Amino acid sequence: MEFIIIGVVAAMMVGLVFWQARSRKRMSQNHEQMVHNMRPGMRVRTVSGLIGRIVEIREEAPQFTTILLETGTDKGGKSFLLFDIGAISAVIDDEMLQRAREEKARLDAEKRIEDNKREAEQRIADAKTIPVVDPTVTTDSQANSNDSFDAATFVEKSNNTRNTKKRK
Repeated sequence: MEFIIIGVVAAMMVGLVFWQARSRKRMSQNHEQMVHNMRPGMRVRTVSGLIGRIVEIREEAPQFTTILLETGTDKGGKSFLLFDIGAISAVIDDEMLQRAREEKARLDAEKRIEDNKREAEQRIADAKTIPVVDPTVTTDSQANSNDSFDAATFVEKSNNTRNTKKRK
């Protein structure tokens, strides 16, 4: 029985290593294809999160390629930065930007819905905790809370309660 458990664990470990190697190989192939398809004028994102437009791709040596990126705007001042081609993590196209905008709008809408839901729940909770006070009934605590006693109001309330009892 122990040998079966050890064999299953060993097989799972070998499978995991094989699966990770395939994933890395696939990611490497996708990155190589992206690098091969890059052209000046394309917008890219670096691994550090910098976004810029490719100005020039330079083949410095057989295994050393650099990319000159333009960042900034005409009004704010442009900057030119030189990166190794391995520092490019993604090519940004219009479809990608549109998806990102739609995702942000969806997340903002969900946040507003959650905020409104919490606010409504709080209002309901507050409404449940507010005691309903009958103005015709005077309790001892209400009578004690008033510093001055108004005899005319007391007589009027007494007469109202007597009149309602007689009508019944």
